Amino acid sequence: MTKSRSICLIVFVVLILARLTVLADDEQCRKLEESTPEALLVFLQTSVPGVDHPNCIAFALRALGNRRYAPATEVLSKYLDFRRPKTDEEKNGLYIRPQGIEQTYPATYALVMIGRDALSSVLATIKSSSSSQSARANAVFVWMAIQRDDSPKAVATMQQEAEKAPDPVSRQNLEWAASRALIWCNPPDEAQCKAAISRAGVHAKTK
Repeated sequence: MTKSRSICLIVFVVLILARLTVLADDEQCRKLEESTPEALLVFLQTSVPGVDHPNCIAFALRALGNRRYAPATEVLSKYLDFRRPKTDEEKNGLYIRPQGIEQTYPATYALVMIGRDALSSVLATIKSSSSSQSARANAVFVWMAIQRDDSPKAVATMQQEAEKAPDPVSRQNLEWAASRALIWCNPPDEAQCKAAISRAGVHAKTK
């Protein structure tokens, strides 16, 4: 067999395998469409991000958010750095509309939809030394989005959590999160958000 024919055969096999993977994903996703929230949660618990059915993972995350399924918050938080697969159009450089965090990272959408019941899981992600920087940054976005009606209070609470953190790593992560939270403050509240961190810092020094 010539070298060129070998290359063609390899390309053909790769294309066939890719097509079979897509078909498997489609079949898996169709099954999930009729699943209960409990079944969706089990699917996420047993899936490996970046390896197992990424389109189906994205579907399950958004579905749990749409159903506001609060028991899923801990598992959803573990997917905060999971980025949905690009569409065929996006792979070709065509973006129909600007993609925000909630469109790119489906777990952020799900947690925001669930609301305040998700705050403790989101906070745990921020504090954890095992969280990726992307997961931690997305957790800050979720924290502020859920509490968007009172941005200064959300920032102040984060800073207070840093002050009472039980270890240096958690404290450092929470202080970083409080500073990053400023970019998600409602524009009219920016001054109050910055003041919330300043007041917390003064309070900590006078203890």
